[in-house]
Amino acid sequence: MYSDDDYTQGLNFEFFHPWMERNPINHLFLRTSGTKDKFGLALEHSAFTPDVISDLEIRYGDRPYASALVLKSMKISDWKDKGMRLKSSFLLGIMGPSSLGGAGQIWIHEATGNWKPQGWDNQIRDDVIINYNIGIEKLLLNLNNYFSFYGESRVRFGTLFTDLNLGASATLGLVKSPLKENSRNSKFQIYLFCKGVTNLVGYNSLLQGGIFNRNSPYTISTSDINRLTAQYYYGLVIKSGLFYIEYYQTSMSREFKSGDPEDWGGFKIGVRI
Repeated sequence: MYSDDDYTQGLNFEFFHPWMERNPINHLFLRTSGTKDKFGLALEHSAFTPDVISDLEIRYGDRPYASALVLKSMKISDWKDKGMRLKSSFLLGIMGPSSLGGAGQIWIHEATGNWKPQGWDNQIRDDVIINYNIGIEKLLLNLNNYFSFYGESRVRFGTLFTDLNLGASATLGLVKSPLKENSRNSKFQIYLFCKGVTNLVGYNSLLQGGIFNRNSPYTISTSDINRLTAQYYYGLVIKSGLFYIEYYQTSMSREFKSGDPEDWGGFKIGVRI
């Protein structure tokens, strides 16, 4: 019996540049005044599996195999005088076999001389992804740029996720808050962070299947979805004028009644070009 459970792999490539302001998708975002705006694109890929991936048969009561590949247009607007940030994004993509989640996991296992995962024939079927996300963040407390506390909220609506969350986060260390005027001048930053969110779930296509294609061999039924979930993150960030490195860990409560709490972690690396 081999395990590679729940969130099994993911990649996220982001690119911000002033000429991204010409992206026609930006017309979908809220117009703001008195803000410093950034525009970007991201390519995101994620894959999920049940607890055991050595079975050919469907594991009823466990998470279905699922993956998604999306292109995300983004706008970030900062009101430094108010300590507020508005984040908007629009996602276009595909879920199912065409997003190559199964092919990617099988390739990784074979390339590393590991056993071949089974069960991807039972994955959630192809469907289109169209999602609009908007979130707001507010700086509530800043102590000499060593400690900051934020409140935040986000709404996602579309064929991938429909939900609402509320949360709070904090940073501790040598940090330059992006939401504070006259923050510390040094470009070098190193700090710890933590974040907790509560999520009110409307629809999760990676559990319940696509909105338009209802022919998936196995999904989690609507009645088994937990409508209220909680998640927390913590980690370390090292940042200079040229690079960004982040290590994080996250845990999430059960997303459906027969599921298990989930834990995973990862690295983020950024380079200024």
